[in-house]
Amino acid sequence: MTFSYTAVLHIPNSREHEWRTRCSDMREGQRPIDDLREHVLMQTDTVADLEGVDRTGVLVLVPSPSDVVATAISRFGMSPLEAVRYASVKFAHAAECVASGARVASAEFGDLKIEPTIDVAPDKAVCSSVPPAFLTSLAYFTPFPPRLGSGATIHSSLFLTRKEDQTNVPATFDIDMTGRRRILIFGPYLELPPGVWRAVIRFQLKKTDAVVSLRFEWASGEDGVRLERDLHDDGVYDVSLERAWASPGPCELRIWLDRSVFDASLVIEAVQLKMIG
Repeated sequence: MTFSYTAVLHIPNSREHEWRTRCSDMREGQRPIDDLREHVLMQTDTVADLEGVDRTGVLVLVPSPSDVVATAISRFGMSPLEAVRYASVKFAHAAECVASGARVASAEFGDLKIEPTIDVAPDKAVCSSVPPAFLTSLAYFTPFPPRLGSGATIHSSLFLTRKEDQTNVPATFDIDMTGRRRILIFGPYLELPPGVWRAVIRFQLKKTDAVVSLRFEWASGEDGVRLERDLHDDGVYDVSLERAWASPGPCELRIWLDRSVFDASLVIEAVQLKMIG
């Protein structure tokens, strides 16, 4: 292929140095040495550095999510959960860049092959310290860029809760609701690229004869949608909320208990994200 790009966006990965060198070498082989403006190839891992650059002249090199997570852990000293959220930010901003006209190539291949959509495995065993279930939370970036129907099942460890003597502690999907009105669970704070995203929560309610009042919020920061449900019977329920992301941003699902109850529990069976528009 002819390497005719003015900039390369790298998503940090284990082969990033190799690809930076390779891209520079390909560029040098095709530009006159005295044409400095065209000779210099911009390479960055930050979308903000591409401000003012025509996106049709940008190539995005996309590694597997597992490689990005492993790199964040080894290079930047992040925890696995921090690394998963970091990877979501890098992929979401890169996806927006592609939506503006940039092309994509896989950093997993030996040769630079540009494709409109590429598959990158979310569960490649790059870092043994990261449970595969964590990586499936990034499955909505496979293929890349996300398209209609892209989705993921979110791991419970990406959610938080609050306790009387602590705040923002790891949550469990088996929740004892006995007590006062309060927020039960919130998270996962993964970054979503532009599009309409649906959150579906499947849960099982176990309770006494009291009515259980739940409120579900699907938001980015304070901007979101909400759904309130008064549940009278035990059983399995599905709740679905939809919201549009105009630009990359973190997602937050909040589940509230809106009325005090006694001896009731909520078991969350699955939290799923899906691009629907």
